[in-house]
Amino acid sequence: STLFAAARENGNAHMRLFLINESTGNVYTRNGRADSWEQLYGSERDSIIACLVAARNNCVPVYKVNGASNQPA
Repeated sequence: STLFAAARENGNAHMRLFLINESTGNVYTRNGRADSWEQLYGSERDSIIACLVAARNNCVPVYKVNGASNQPA
């Protein structure tokens, strides 16, 4: 399944969008300037996954994305 997340960057007001594929562990972020999705690797990827796990553990809503409708995770 794929998860969608949005978060503000530390130190500025920029909103970042993320897609996380739970099956593969791939993490993508939206690059609005280039109008594309870019894959994250290494510590950036690990940090996003850690934040996602922390959000779930603290009852922050996390949503799965599917073709029919969006359902809470």
